[in-house]
Amino acid sequence: MQVDAQAAFWSLLEGELARCAAIGGRRVESLNFGVSGFGTAQQLRVLEHKALAYDPDLVLLPFVLNDVRNNHRGLEGEPGKPYYVLRGAALELDDSFLGSSQYLRSSSRWGQQKAWIRRHSRIAQLVDEARRIPVRLAQRPQEGRTRDDGVFFPPRTKVWAEAWAVTEALVERIAEVVTEHGSDFLLVVVSDGDQVNPDPAVRSRAADRLGVADLYYYEDRIRAFADEVGVDSLGLARPFLEHAERTGECLHGFENARPCRGHWNDAGHRLAAELMAEAVCEQVALGSNDYVEPGARASSTTFE
Repeated sequence: MQVDAQAAFWSLLEGELARCAAIGGRRVESLNFGVSGFGTAQQLRVLEHKALAYDPDLVLLPFVLNDVRNNHRGLEGEPGKPYYVLRGAALELDDSFLGSSQYLRSSSRWGQQKAWIRRHSRIAQLVDEARRIPVRLAQRPQEGRTRDDGVFFPPRTKVWAEAWAVTEALVERIAEVVTEHGSDFLLVVVSDGDQVNPDPAVRSRAADRLGVADLYYYEDRIRAFADEVGVDSLGLARPFLEHAERTGECLHGFENARPCRGHWNDAGHRLAAELMAEAVCEQVALGSNDYVEPGARASSTTFE
């Protein structure tokens, strides 16, 4: 949504991977199944019901810091979407949203017409955004000052501990589904703007506000979990920071928004594509990888 489709990392991946010697000159096609606002629970549903029908050789799962919040009803506060809960060690789908008034309205003919209007009318989008502001302001964060501060330090409340537990279980389940399909899998942990700001003073202020020594907790935690269950992973924050410090370039943010904050800009997507392609090329060159099977532990590869 933030950059032209041709400049998005999933589009650039095709050209980057075309230069990978291990792929042997085969044409690479990259399909994007990302949906704005979806958490890991919805990504699992998309994988099972949409993406696997295309028989992918490799599934890339970008993991964004707000995914942890998205995966817990108590933190997300959004009734009109599916969630998963843990019953012991088992994931259980909570699809009670299907009977909610919000979902029934949005899926009705009139609801679909309103959705079409919102997609095509800037005025309707402005009105919709104005209506959402008081709702967001009324949502009090469980940790820190903002809704996602809790990903930068170990859980201090029950809901954040639950959110992390279900998120890790969802990542493992996605890897299992992909592997059972016969495809390769790579977890990619996406950077946050403050983590990779080229100005060290900005990074220091962000850490001080959160009361942490660094801004890598969510990346280090999910990658440590991935390593434990034998899932290949790539972390983007540290190589992004190295690039930002070397070049002074902001990889997040746009001229019409807060500098170096928010989503990746063109430069961020370009660097992400390069790093992902390098990791995928190495993964292909390794030949075969050991992946986690249900109830088992396997080796994994980490890419920096």
